[in-house]
Amino acid sequence: MVSTSSGGRGGASYPIHELSDLTVEEYARRILYLSDTRRDAAWQAAHPDQFQGLLDQTLAGLQVGAGEPDRQVGARRQLEARMLHDTFDRLPALNMPVYICGGVYDGIATAANIEAMQKQIPGARLELFEGGHLFFMQDPRAFDRIAAFLEGNLDR
Repeated sequence: MVSTSSGGRGGASYPIHELSDLTVEEYARRILYLSDTRRDAAWQAAHPDQFQGLLDQTLAGLQVGAGEPDRQVGARRQLEARMLHDTFDRLPALNMPVYICGGVYDGIATAANIEAMQKQIPGARLELFEGGHLFFMQDPRAFDRIAAFLEGNLDR
């Protein structure tokens, strides 16, 4: 399980539906912070060129598929699903190897939520990486650790 939350008593992911009234640029700025909480106002002020590059990249990504006719319907349904998501009480029934990982600086699926899931799943392994919601692109160890788990070679 990567960068996720169980909902319910285990904690929900950040309520992105609360950002729906923001302009596209305000939304992108907020998502950049939430996806990596190190990108606070002080960091943005100290790294204006780097932040602008991330903002431009995020805004460009938000335009992908923007003209598709059912995009609004799909986006609304995804937000509704996120609001109602609650699998926490079912997690103890998992009886296979489970590896839960996330980023220390993830403001969307927080470390606290990931830790709550790990406590709820018998024998689950937990690993937090240096990074945010996209830690697997930020911490070079992540892909190797995830691959090792999938191959059954994750050290105990």
